[in-house]
Amino acid sequence: FETVFIKMGSSIFICSNCSDGGHDDRNEHNDMRSVERPEKEEHCSAPVAALNQNHASLMKLPLEALRNNRQHEVSGSFPGSDITTTFEAPLEESSTSTSVRGAALQALPEVFQALPEGFPSSPRDARSASVDTCADAGDDLALPAGVQDQVRTLLNNLRTYEAAALLQSSSEDGSMDVDSELRASLDMQLRALGEALQAFGRHPGLQHRCAHFTSQPSHLLGVEVPGSPSDARKRSLADLGDQKRDIVECSFDLDDEGRNVEATVEFCPDGSASLMWTAFELPVPLEYVLCMVQEVDLVGELVPYVKDACVLHQFDSNETDRVVRIVSQPPIPMISGLEAVTQRFGHDLLDTPWEAFCLVETGPAWQDAADECPASSSPTQTYRGFTKPPPYQRGLKQVEVKKMAALGCPAGAIGECTTMIVSARGNLKIPRYLIPNWLVTWLIRVIGQYAYKRALEIVDKFDSSSHGDRLRRSSLYAETKRRIREHMKRRAAR
Repeated sequence: FETVFIKMGSSIFICSNCSDGGHDDRNEHNDMRSVERPEKEEHCSAPVAALNQNHASLMKLPLEALRNNRQHEVSGSFPGSDITTTFEAPLEESSTSTSVRGAALQALPEVFQALPEGFPSSPRDARSASVDTCADAGDDLALPAGVQDQVRTLLNNLRTYEAAALLQSSSEDGSMDVDSELRASLDMQLRALGEALQAFGRHPGLQHRCAHFTSQPSHLLGVEVPGSPSDARKRSLADLGDQKRDIVECSFDLDDEGRNVEATVEFCPDGSASLMWTAFELPVPLEYVLCMVQEVDLVGELVPYVKDACVLHQFDSNETDRVVRIVSQPPIPMISGLEAVTQRFGHDLLDTPWEAFCLVETGPAWQDAADECPASSSPTQTYRGFTKPPPYQRGLKQVEVKKMAALGCPAGAIGECTTMIVSARGNLKIPRYLIPNWLVTWLIRVIGQYAYKRALEIVDKFDSSSHGDRLRRSSLYAETKRRIREHMKRRAAR
């Protein structure tokens, strides 16, 4: 290969004007992700992989000036810039060190001349210029020209992390002039995502995942967002105190083929409780799992003890941005039922070290209406312009959902299976003495086995089911399926 490596801080540009189907050497220290090559074995203008510190995009650079069949490393800089470069090309065995260096030095100005107009003159300019697309080489999501429209498109496709990285890369402090409503929606979803991912810091189901990824930014637009499971674990260590913990552990099989669930419930002194559980390699495609979760009004077909479930309000940032209500009546002594009203978000994290889709649920931050009369006995409360609804019925315990997050990780050869990793925390407002350990393990087992059985029944007749009809009519699931298949292809190629 005739190749030029141009190093800019943590970025590397790889230029090649010939392809012979040879092996592509990649070293971990060079922070590379992918190199695009011409498919045909012919001399042509080859692409350059411009991989910035966020691995955000690819830039095209024609390179026709390189003609010297030499290999040597020569440092230099672009005229009038602060970019340090390195030149490297194949070496002829008969070449001497002096002639090679001379040939390389002669070729270096030709490389500079081949740079297109507007080529970044500094690492800072490169970070800004190289985010005209947030897709990697295997992604065909069409993005509009303007950064603001790109951010909106990514957010609409559940790619919150990439939308934030794009906006941050487009401005040194992430404060470029964008629509205030869009920025507020992105900031809110990013904060919910960061808090949810942090909750997985001590989750046993993530201990051995994503070791092959390089580190990712842990702060986006001023919001702390763990870039990987290992990043979340490091931050969670500080939260582990020496206090005595009230923990109930549960493990059970789902079928006779070795599929099982591992769960841990912890009761906290403040009356709240947390649940962490993992179900490994369920024989259900991830797009089906996402459909079963997203279509909340059909959740009663999947989970026992559900009396009512519905979408109370749909926001317009994307299809998963909604307020939902679920009313259930589990067999808990002296409890007539539970009602939970939550804000839901969905996030596509397949291109991050998390390698999953993430569902986040949190309690809406209700606020008193500004125009409400102070003397009112029951002031109206709103959340993002949506008025808080009255209780479903009297006597129900209002569940305070602090945070729930679920990772759906595609598994199998082409994503035909799914590993589910769930972390939830909330306040049931039920005294601990009314929830003995045997009841906790029994409920988890009964609900888990019932949901698994019903899920397999739905999958077996998915095309004729209510879920199948929803899946066919929504573009969300078509895009989800495409993303999963592309992800599995890239993972198989590692």
